[in-house]
Amino acid sequence: MRKFFCVSVLIFIIAFSAPAFSSVRNFGRINIEVPKGWNVARDRDGSTIVLRSLNSGSTVRIKLSKLDGEPFERLARNICASHDGTDFKFNHKGNVTFTYKNIDDEECTAMVSSNEEFYMFLSASGKKEELDEVIHSLKWNEDSKK
Repeated sequence: MRKFFCVSVLIFIIAFSAPAFSSVRNFGRINIEVPKGWNVARDRDGSTIVLRSLNSGSTVRIKLSKLDGEPFERLARNICASHDGTDFKFNHKGNVTFTYKNIDDEECTAMVSSNEEFYMFLSASGKKEELDEVIHSLKWNEDSKK
């Protein structure tokens, strides 16, 4: 009887905690794991996606654009310079990261990534642990050739 009770409690906990987990959303060229309690908005053409935590206000903005033949490193350096960015570096995945201050004087983390056709500029501000969860979940959707 005790085993049955323990198993029943475990199933109950799993069943009711499942909605607390994040869900993977497909945004055409990229997939993002959106945590519970985050809002998602995107513009009409799908080139800008904004995720915002309803609890803390942490924000992730993603801009997708065509590469148009410009070498990736030059593009990333230009984006960094246009934001007065610092700490420009390539990470282990070949993406560029840097930091900058936004117009509200908040410290922002930025990442520039690309696949064969498009680049993604990501800007994040807020609680690091929340942001890391979203940023590390981003994946290029190689099946999508829009």
